[in-house]
Amino acid sequence: EGHRADGAALARLTGRPAEGHLIHPALLDAALHTAALPAGAPTDRAFVPAGTGRLRFTGRRTAPAWVTCHPRSLSGDTLTYDLRLWDADEHLVLEAEDLRLAALSPLDGALFETRWQPRPDPAGRPDRGSWLILADATGTAAGLTGRLDPSVPHVVARRGPRFAAEGPGRYVLDTADPDQLARLLDEAFADAPPSRVVQLSALDAPAVTDDRTAEEAARLCCLTTLHLVRALAGRGPAPRLFVVVRGSQAAGDSTRVAHPQQALAWGFGLALDQEHPELSTTLIDLPETDGTDALWTALAHADDERLVALRDTGRLVPRLTRARPDDGGAGVSPDGVHLVTGGLGGLGRVVAEQLVRRGARRLALLSRGAPDADTAAWIAGLRDDGVTVHLARADVADRAALTSALDTLRRDAGPIASVVHTAGVLDDATVANLTDERVLRVLAPKVLGTALLTELTPEADGLVLFASAAGLLGSAGQAPYSAANAFLDAWAHHLARTGRPALSLDWGAWSGVGMAAASATRAAETGRSGLLPFTPQEGGELFTRVLGTTRRQLAPLALDRELLALAPDLLRTRPLLADLAGGTRAAGDPDGLAAKALAATTGADRATWLEAYVRARVNAVSGGTVDASGTAALKELGLDSLMLVRLRNDFARDLGVEIPAAEVFAATDTRGLARMLAEALPERAAPTTAEPGEPDRGRPDVPDSELLPATRDVVRLLRSARPDMPAAAHGI
Repeated sequence: EGHRADGAALARLTGRPAEGHLIHPALLDAALHTAALPAGAPTDRAFVPAGTGRLRFTGRRTAPAWVTCHPRSLSGDTLTYDLRLWDADEHLVLEAEDLRLAALSPLDGALFETRWQPRPDPAGRPDRGSWLILADATGTAAGLTGRLDPSVPHVVARRGPRFAAEGPGRYVLDTADPDQLARLLDEAFADAPPSRVVQLSALDAPAVTDDRTAEEAARLCCLTTLHLVRALAGRGPAPRLFVVVRGSQAAGDSTRVAHPQQALAWGFGLALDQEHPELSTTLIDLPETDGTDALWTALAHADDERLVALRDTGRLVPRLTRARPDDGGAGVSPDGVHLVTGGLGGLGRVVAEQLVRRGARRLALLSRGAPDADTAAWIAGLRDDGVTVHLARADVADRAALTSALDTLRRDAGPIASVVHTAGVLDDATVANLTDERVLRVLAPKVLGTALLTELTPEADGLVLFASAAGLLGSAGQAPYSAANAFLDAWAHHLARTGRPALSLDWGAWSGVGMAAASATRAAETGRSGLLPFTPQEGGELFTRVLGTTRRQLAPLALDRELLALAPDLLRTRPLLADLAGGTRAAGDPDGLAAKALAATTGADRATWLEAYVRARVNAVSGGTVDASGTAALKELGLDSLMLVRLRNDFARDLGVEIPAAEVFAATDTRGLARMLAEALPERAAPTTAEPGEPDRGRPDVPDSELLPATRDVVRLLRSARPDMPAAAHGI
């Protein structure tokens, strides 16, 4: 109950016992809410207590029953009030003069960091199926095979120029050659595919210093796994895939990264888990030395953890937690030249403007092309404001061109004070459609470009790398991009070994600028991943907040908590978010709601249900942009390969049915896809009719409010169907 008059406010407080407090905290909180009552008080923003000029308790132990609120100032980001609490007899209990409330920015909770948490070693029964080990040359494979029980069938394949069988269970092949990988599986696993595949190739990846080492690292960390996953597709039950790296993650007592190039395999594996959840891709980071015993335990007794670092102190798993920069918001030196790569793009322009706001007077904008008319006008505006703007043209992954551009810049403008690396290439493609050339093209600016910028600007005392949340969480259809951004994170930590300042920012989506904004499909996929976009203004503000921090890695993210709570399958493939999503319902599984609904049908009703289910899922993965009610081919409806991958994964999650991606891509229409599902479904017992008073076992026992929307619609229509209305489900 509240009243306001003459610019002040009066409110009744519901009495609560003090319970050991002078005044119960709930009463104080309720009293503070009266700050929104006086006329003119802002109601479009949240405010939190920030301090008080004078706080006085009168000594009365009676419970406050009323509060009066008299504003002093109601403008700007800080509001000031005089607040008084009175008991039922109108005696003063507490007085707060000059109480200050500060505006809470929506960006205050948008910075996150990775914390590695201890987990006990897995203790499940050891796997007794067959193993395939793609060996490294550092001795890790040899250590593993020495620990394998001789009764466990296993094949070890080492790298070499051409395919050859060296003995029972021992092969040599070019692991980046798809034909040789297929031959290995044909010969070594003719009867059944392996149950575990251990990919150790990344352990041999060289440090990135030039074109040759960058390509070799890409081949060992990304291309071998790409062709391996393709070779495994459609060969029966999917194995569990383990990708093993060493010293690529800043986990444990030492947060310094020894081998940042191996983080390429980590990022690539994150994206694989989004596209091919049937592989249960598990990423394991070894300590700088040895760790073979712990690796053996992690492989043989693997549990549900997909991201693991093995250290001398034990097993660690990553979780995102909120972060507040220790020394953010620093000014920018007006004396040096501040270099922005990708400087003519949308993100580069935002960064340049924020640097100027913080004091920069000399900018160097590096880009591969010349400015268009709009960008030229923007540059002219900066110069009119007294900012010196130098333009440089070079590809950051071209050593000769970059060296020439930087030499010219130093001659014309002076030494480089800081570097902000926003340049990048995004070329979306599912694993089925990737080529070696496309992978290398995406990696080049962020991998070799970052290494060259670090080497060629030794005088710069600041290096900010614009990475992406894809490098933290993975992103379906963006495996090379995820790999490149994981490298940036590892590189920033790696530079701690030399003492050079560096910060990697794992940005979520931006609206209006950046690569994700260039594609409606890309933006929609980002929205489905649980991330909301930042406006250029919000992103720019966050960038300035982290300037000067001593941290090596931060993730500016706007999380869609409602979506995360309602879509637990996102957490299964993105374990870093597990501690941020709050309570969620259990993830879908073959014995879940959709499977129960399906089990309640037989014959023609089952075919009808499956057609309705397929249409509902097509509608969901397309964001409602297609009409799936007709007989048009799926690709004619506008479904791209990434949407079809999501569709296939939905089938596996909801019904426990694995359909090879190639068959989903080849389906003629939704009816054909429903027939595929029907043929792939295992035999199920027919539902029994419940006796009066007994629960109907054929009906789902999960409340409708907790269902995925498409499944909820199907179930509701099935429940409403009557024998005289057989087409009830056709209107989805």
